[in-house]
Amino acid sequence: MKIISGSTQTSGVYLNNPSGYVLTASRPLGISPKVIVENASGIQSDGWIVGRDDSKNLALVEVSGLGVPSLSIGNSSRIKEGTEVLSFGYIQDSTGSPFIGQAQVTGIKNEYGIGLRFMQFDIEIEQGVAGGPVVNREGDVVGINVEGSFLHSLNIAPGNSGYALVSDKFKNDLTAIKEGYWLTEDLKLRPAPIPSSLSPPPQPIIFSGVARTDGGPVSKGERIWARVYGSADGDLWLSTLIGDDGKYKLTIGAVSRSYLNKPIEFYLNGKRHPTTARYTTVDGIEVFLDLAF
Repeated sequence: MKIISGSTQTSGVYLNNPSGYVLTASRPLGISPKVIVENASGIQSDGWIVGRDDSKNLALVEVSGLGVPSLSIGNSSRIKEGTEVLSFGYIQDSTGSPFIGQAQVTGIKNEYGIGLRFMQFDIEIEQGVAGGPVVNREGDVVGINVEGSFLHSLNIAPGNSGYALVSDKFKNDLTAIKEGYWLTEDLKLRPAPIPSSLSPPPQPIIFSGVARTDGGPVSKGERIWARVYGSADGDLWLSTLIGDDGKYKLTIGAVSRSYLNKPIEFYLNGKRHPTTARYTTVDGIEVFLDLAF
């Protein structure tokens, strides 16, 4: 599977457990929870990132209508030096070429401090292939390809080798991620403000109210998103967690005046609210808006 987030493309694998989700690498993705998922036939579907854990470089994307076979997560404990595996993904180039690499495992690397384990193999991973599956001879997923920047953040120099996070170190995390676990450094994923005396960033606007779905309040701990779009600087995504009795408070602070007077959409679990507000404040204001999804 190909995952497209703005100008970034990663790869992924459609799972049969949990069913209806694509597993991919989270680190290359931006802050937007909304992505495009494309199958090998070029058919695209809207996808929604239900959860992510950037410490392990994992994200789950909910998607439907792909019409592709799903894969099972296998047991990676039998992977050792000399094991033959296949690495899959899509290269981020002008055509999005498929990548299929027949590889041999050359080593196992443990990062005990953070609880990660990687298999190292004898082929390089092209840009865009991160998030794609590594499968064994039975066709089960035993690893997820990782990009060089993630390895460098762990002080691992990949050299001419490919690396994959082994399945035994992430399969037990998928339930929590599916249920909305979200760990990412949001501020690093947004453009940095460049204030000046001539063009300071606008003051934030605060939305608050009660969010409801299926006639009742949204459960505490669920995440509501706002998207400010139409700016030349790209979409701005911000989120907050629902509190008691469905109450929420979401502060939208833009880094550029290019977001002023631009429309704001609200999302819950990929469902867009029909009300569209606008980022019209220059002095800071609180807007009371109940949201029924």
